[in-house]
Amino acid sequence: MKGLPHYVGLSALALRFGPILPGTDLAREILTRLREVEADGLLSDLDVICVTEAALARAQGNFLTLAEIAEELGERFGVGPQSRMAVVFPLMSRNRFAPVLRAFARAVRGGTLILQLSYPTDHVGNPTASIDPEARRIVLFEEVRQGTKHPVTGIDYVSFYRDLVAQEGARPEIFFSNDPQAIWTFSPDLVVVANVHEREDTKKTLLGGKAPVITLQEIACDSKRGKAWSEWGLLGSNLSAGDRVKLAPRQADQFARALQERVKQELGKCVEVMVYGDGAFKDPTTGIYELADPVTTFGATPGLSGRLRLGFKYKFIVDQLHAQSLSAEEIEAELAKLRQKKIEAGADEAEGTTPRRLVDVLATLADLLSGSADAGTPVVLVKGFL
Repeated sequence: MKGLPHYVGLSALALRFGPILPGTDLAREILTRLREVEADGLLSDLDVICVTEAALARAQGNFLTLAEIAEELGERFGVGPQSRMAVVFPLMSRNRFAPVLRAFARAVRGGTLILQLSYPTDHVGNPTASIDPEARRIVLFEEVRQGTKHPVTGIDYVSFYRDLVAQEGARPEIFFSNDPQAIWTFSPDLVVVANVHEREDTKKTLLGGKAPVITLQEIACDSKRGKAWSEWGLLGSNLSAGDRVKLAPRQADQFARALQERVKQELGKCVEVMVYGDGAFKDPTTGIYELADPVTTFGATPGLSGRLRLGFKYKFIVDQLHAQSLSAEEIEAELAKLRQKKIEAGADEAEGTTPRRLVDVLATLADLLSGSADAGTPVVLVKGFL
């Protein structure tokens, strides 16, 4: 039997691929798989092809060494062995920020790397230290002596970061404060704002201070410095093999549009395409917000951009119609009419639903299907969503 049975509505299929390596023609690999999908009757107009950012970045060869990051900091921002470089509100993560921190420590080897940590958690909910919220404005690491262990990994990331900086030959100065302005107490020569989602607000708060202030997005963002770069800079970067980090993909919008056009030309299907990162998922057990990427979607075709997911509250409408003594057959007929109607945000039929950005919902669906526990499925085909 070809295609999905008639009784299946919205569905998402994780598609298997072989290793995606630097230089891989990713669009060609995806088209090869989609030909098989189409032959099985599983590719339709209005399907959404969700490509993980890691596959695109890897195919682009978007890798930087820690030495290259340290070199850029010296050349562009003037830090060196005698510098006092500060990092404000970093993410507590072994794969997301620890390699970046190592590069920063190398940039000021022989000097000082100052870490300002928010408490009791970082900006996505990873624990830092248990400090009385009524505590004074600045609490030094030496006063608490250790950080709070992560509820899942059991790692004390504060101590881990301290040791990592020291291992790279810089002197760590760590303190806790939720006030960005506290960093000026430590007389830095350069401040790097490291929180992801509120970075511009934090930077704005610090501008006009005693030293230059930049965000992670302003490092590794220059296409003229080499073939590895991203408009997102170090935001969304990840640990890679050896002394390297994988950057977020560059020009993902262009890739999405090009793939959409090739699917139309070669397979005759009008689909939408997106390049997704972390889903917007908050773990209800730990309270950790899993969105460590700057966005859920690094690039998308125009048909997805700016759209909200709108619809009617199915069970609410059914209850209303049943209260009017309609039969099951009559209710189904009314629902069929409603499905043809354009539902606006705030309409009576949408009561009980929350409009959300289409790409955020799709990225979360795709990421939960093939994200952290990746099983070689870097492409997710979503059917029936549009």
